[in-house]
Amino acid sequence: MSKKTKYPNVYYDEVRNKYEFRKMVNGALLFGRADTPEEAFQMLLESKIRNSKNPKKEKEFVLPNINTSVDNYIKYKKNYIKATTLYKLRLTLNIYVKDRFRDVPVNQLNDDDFKMYYKYLKKTKLEISTKNKYLRNLKDIFDFINIMYGYDCIFVKRLLPFKDFSIDQEIKEIRVLSFDDIKKLYQSLESDYEQLLLLTLFLLGGRAGEILALNPTSFDLERNVIKIQYAATWKTDKKGFQLIQTKTPTSKRIYPMPEFYKQKYLEFIKKYEIPSKRKYIFFSKHNKSQPMCSSSLNRIVSSWSDILGFRVYPHLFRHTTASLLNAYGVSVDVIQHLLGHSSSEITKQVYIHDTEEKKNEMNTLMNGFFKEMDSK
Repeated sequence: MSKKTKYPNVYYDEVRNKYEFRKMVNGALLFGRADTPEEAFQMLLESKIRNSKNPKKEKEFVLPNINTSVDNYIKYKKNYIKATTLYKLRLTLNIYVKDRFRDVPVNQLNDDDFKMYYKYLKKTKLEISTKNKYLRNLKDIFDFINIMYGYDCIFVKRLLPFKDFSIDQEIKEIRVLSFDDIKKLYQSLESDYEQLLLLTLFLLGGRAGEILALNPTSFDLERNVIKIQYAATWKTDKKGFQLIQTKTPTSKRIYPMPEFYKQKYLEFIKKYEIPSKRKYIFFSKHNKSQPMCSSSLNRIVSSWSDILGFRVYPHLFRHTTASLLNAYGVSVDVIQHLLGHSSSEITKQVYIHDTEEKKNEMNTLMNGFFKEMDSK
């Protein structure tokens, strides 16, 4: 199908979006489901009606793997670029993209798959500009997958120009904190400021900006909930900080407040005269009307590493909260809501990790199985 193909206005009116119509027609023509734009449109329209009448009978759609996606992408580009350019593109993708990912549907690829791809590119003797070109090709393929199949891969959005991405060491699994680690930290901290900060990071699993933006209006003591509505940022042209909207609309959320935390919070605001003298819960020691800055937060939390013997940083608590809640049977949908994620896929693939307790349970179970091998 040529770029210059024009469709009758009647089809545009039906879908109310030229881009949406072109996307549907291209997909139908590409995979041989229709021979003409008119036939493609009619087929898609009937399919929508049929699926709406029998939603339970609709079969689950399985996305292709990366190799099949590359082949379909090349077939799609054939109608838009010159033969010599197409030859170079096919050669590049066959060498530098095909067989570089696991043989699974593209929606089952995770963050580690893309990190391994960066690691592979790092080993190649290519110029930085060439590596960036291949990364752009990979992005184009996933844009194509989004257009044809409606799958928007969250990990592709993290692909950075190669010069901004470095893998200086082996990819390591994130070590989340255990309840014992958090208890040890709490009992070791002498400052009530740091104790409440620790409890808040663990309870909310919030982003740093959300934690620093907390003020007395965020705490509803009658309903025993904490409301996350804003984030504090210092990435602005103006001097000082600025309150901004949360990262996504779903990041605005309400979190239940345990009784123990509530008592600690009430003691804290009474001692530090919040809000009469200080506006924010985690206030700046240099400016009482402002929250602590993000670099100070990182410095305080990093100092806790000496207590536990491994690296601790603010965002680790987000992983910890998700993993511990999951380990104790809380559903992924609930965890997604509590962390304010826009998709449960982000929660499952990025933030939930096996805890040390779960690994030990599995090890004990397997040891029991192996002991039975010799028994008669």
